[in-house]
Amino acid sequence: MRYEHDGMSLWFGTPDAPAPDEAVPANKPLPITIGISPQHACYVVTLLYRISKRSEKPKELPAKWILSDSFGKAQYYQAYLPPFQSGSIVEYTAVCRCEGQQVQSPEDAEKLASFFRVRGIQAISDTAGDLNVAVAEDGLGIQVATREFQSP
Repeated sequence: MRYEHDGMSLWFGTPDAPAPDEAVPANKPLPITIGISPQHACYVVTLLYRISKRSEKPKELPAKWILSDSFGKAQYYQAYLPPFQSGSIVEYTAVCRCEGQQVQSPEDAEKLASFFRVRGIQAISDTAGDLNVAVAEDGLGIQVATREFQSP
């Protein structure tokens, strides 16, 4: 994603500023790197996120400065999203503020245009007689079935 507003550019989900893929593992913190241009000492970069389909106000995480490129054209920040449970869909975006200016625009930031799905194995098992059947769902609707015979 790339946004431009008030003379600033902000991007993430690119080779130089990686963000989560469409599906991520459950119960692990997720780093998101955010690029900002031009360079400036006053930037305050935050990450907004919420679990999809909840009416709650997005939570805001501070992003920390990690790098300025050697040509003076960009600065990079990083924030870590907390671990999420399997089956969650997380919406997020990044915002940079500086001296009364902001990129993304406040209207665009409210949309939380990026998202990912959290997946992980959740197992359910049922024993019927001498046949044990286990079915697992990974949060994306994929099911796996295994059968094991118990010894008499």
